[in-house]
This record gives sequence, structure tokens and C-alpha cells, in this order.
Amino acid sequence: MGDLVKRDPFALIKRLVLKRQAIFTDKAERELAANDLTRDEVYESIWGAPGIQQTLNSKNPETGDPETLYVIHGLTLDGIPVYTKGKVVEKGKELYFYVLISSKRLK
Repeated sequence: MGDLVKRDPFALIKRLVLKRQAIFTDKAERELAANDLTRDEVYESIWGAPGIQQTLNSKNPETGDPETLYVIHGLTLDGIPVYTKGKVVEKGKELYFYVLISSKRLK
């Protein structure tokens, strides 16, 4: 997994989103509801984004292991600005873009 992410993380994230290989946390789901957004709008915003806005080095709150988080600002097809923060994870033999922290409208 490491080489794929290091080579071009944004292309990998877009491919995962295109295949609907994304996991939404409970927090992300609550933020979607609070911001009147759908999963499809999150996918649209990532697919249409120009790139990764910010890369953050973080620690997983559950394990304490280091992890890389990607912040992406994009627009839905209706022009709604959306903020997402997530990471790429491997579950079994599959990769997923894990919408870890947030999926919400930008203000």
C-alpha cells in the first residue's frame, strides 16, 4: 500500500472514490446530516477537487500509530463547497479512503 500512496495519493484517493471504496465514520455521518450533504456530494467534491489542500501528520487516537491525513476542498456538481479529511487504509486486500474526521460544507 505504501508505494501507491506515496507515488500519487490524490490519484489513488480519486480512484477509490470513483469505485465508492470509502468508509464514513459516525462523526462524518453526523456532519453530513448537520450540513445537509449526501455521500454522493462528498464523492463529487473529491472527484472534482483540484488537489490535496493539506497533508497532516497525525497519530491514530485508538492505536497511537502515526498516520497521514489528507484535507481536500472541492465543489459538488451544484457548486457546494465541501471539506473532507481522511486517510487511505487497507482492510483485508482492499484499499479504502477513510473519511476519518470530517465531511462538511465549507463556509
